[in-house]
Amino acid sequence: MRWQNPLRCRVWHVNAWPWSSHRFLAMQLTSVTLNFQKLPHQNFCAVAGHLMTVPAACTTERYLLLQAQEQADSLCKNPGELLTIFKNGWSRLTTNFVSSETSKHIYKMATLQAIKYSRGKLLVLDQLRLPHENHYDEVSTAEEAFDCIRSMRVRGAPAIAIVAALAHAVELHNGDCTATEPEEVIAHIEKRLDYLKESRPTAVDLSNAITLLKLATRAANLEGLAHPEAKEAILNTYIQTAEEILAKDLHNNTSIGSHGAAWLQQQYNASSEKPISVLTHCNTGSLATSGHGTALGIIRTLHSEGLLKHAYCTETRPYNQGSRLTSFELVFEGIPSTLITDSMAGALFNLHRERMNIGAVIVGADRVVRNGDTANKIGTYQLAVLARHHGVKFVVAAPTTSIDLETENGSAIEIEERKREELTQISGAIVNEDGTVDTSKTARVAIADQRIGVWNPAFDVTPHELIDAIVTERGTVVKGADGKFDFSQVLPERLASVAARQL
Repeated sequence: MRWQNPLRCRVWHVNAWPWSSHRFLAMQLTSVTLNFQKLPHQNFCAVAGHLMTVPAACTTERYLLLQAQEQADSLCKNPGELLTIFKNGWSRLTTNFVSSETSKHIYKMATLQAIKYSRGKLLVLDQLRLPHENHYDEVSTAEEAFDCIRSMRVRGAPAIAIVAALAHAVELHNGDCTATEPEEVIAHIEKRLDYLKESRPTAVDLSNAITLLKLATRAANLEGLAHPEAKEAILNTYIQTAEEILAKDLHNNTSIGSHGAAWLQQQYNASSEKPISVLTHCNTGSLATSGHGTALGIIRTLHSEGLLKHAYCTETRPYNQGSRLTSFELVFEGIPSTLITDSMAGALFNLHRERMNIGAVIVGADRVVRNGDTANKIGTYQLAVLARHHGVKFVVAAPTTSIDLETENGSAIEIEERKREELTQISGAIVNEDGTVDTSKTARVAIADQRIGVWNPAFDVTPHELIDAIVTERGTVVKGADGKFDFSQVLPERLASVAARQL
């Protein structure tokens, strides 16, 4: 067997799996972990058969972890039957729980886990050390979460919101709140959330999550409860709501992948005989979300359905989220891909668009406002201009939590400016003379004259006129005949609420 160890977990390449062995009953496939140790054999086969019929919604079909269990022999009455199931069906799975009594034995996990959470404990992958080192920081306070977000050890609008919400859940679970009166408890929670909101002001997911958590906490059912029980009810409501944000994000991402792939397939009549190529910017995959990803989620789904010819990713200066993170995810997934510098996109479209059938630029979003203007990682705007000039579709992939209907257009979006050193210095692992990477040694080097003035905005705003489609978990929104985006189909309640307040 060929041994892979990209994230310090045991992963076997599917082509090398010894199909003759019937002892392999435990399985991990990207965002699904199956544990059948306690299942009767007939239930195991039933679940397997069900999963065979589910449309592909997972992040990869190439990697399996099949680990022998000591009790496997007693469960397996018919190795030949299992062999047939494995060979014919295990390449396609869903990231959702199977709806059956046996589903309690199926556990979800991300392909590359940026966030590991169990009640009372939160681990966050330090993405500044990727792709050479995989180190998780334990985050147990709001202060630690603030520093983790601000320093960009975790980034990506959905992941930022999740880490902030869960970090406060952990500190509440561990007894951080000493208040006893219900109103004091709520005030404590809201003060901590307001503090966390300042860690990254541009990403609307964070503010939306904080608003949701505040509303849920204030709506906790306290009827007939004394102060100790009332406090416990408030804390439990907060923790459960924070955990729901994590679970919902993974479901939303797989839906975005499906909707986006379907829309692009329709635009280009894409097929396995005529696949399309795409370009993506920054990092929008499992490392930026709870799993699967938004823009990279669409690319994953295109690949799993045989519709992707090639994926290009920009290095995304100045923080190199594309070269450090997206290229890492693409290689891990076995997706055919090429890294380019930010300034190569125009030449790529001009020289290779027809030969490679480049059909779309797919990006994520930190904020989409009511008219469709979109704030995303710096460099997104110029890609939209180039895409329009070369006849390439420009697609924004964003959960509805990233849509800000309160803000009318992009001119009102606050753009965060980062410190100058991010542009004039760079750090990384040492490359030895033989070309190997020594992760035990890192260095920070100057790449510019340290006296030069620096302008370092973290985001830019792409006008809605340059965007062809905005893909959400509820469907794909395209511009109407008037050239405007109408979010009433995906956010009818929120849009009506905003309109009513403006009357």
